[in-house]
Amino acid sequence: MDKQTVKDIGNIMIGVAACDAVMALVFMALGKLTPGVFYGIILTLIVTFITYLHLARSIYKATAMEEGGQAYLQRSYTVRLLLQAACAVIAAKVPFIDVYAGIIPLFFPRIALYIMGFLENRKQKKGE
Repeated sequence: MDKQTVKDIGNIMIGVAACDAVMALVFMALGKLTPGVFYGIILTLIVTFITYLHLARSIYKATAMEEGGQAYLQRSYTVRLLLQAACAVIAAKVPFIDVYAGIIPLFFPRIALYIMGFLENRKQKKGE
């Protein structure tokens, strides 16, 4: 992987961690902050990292393929989706993981990417 990809994954993880911190503050404000919340956060951070690492590696492999790259990416998407589904099932079934803290953060990468894109657009407009 090139340096830019590693940097992008790092930025996504920072954004997700920031969203996790906000979620923990909300749990604390509601009086529902337990160790299970932190276990859920750790679980989803690990799954998010693995998911985006797998995505990056899949894109590199698919672009290097002569044929079948699109089909490979579709299979990769299925694997990533199943990994997230497994995370949700684990969060729901393991008693010491807060189910909400193990499912809600699965949506945080999309939020982090949206915010990163918004900030990048603002940065580019200021530079003009």
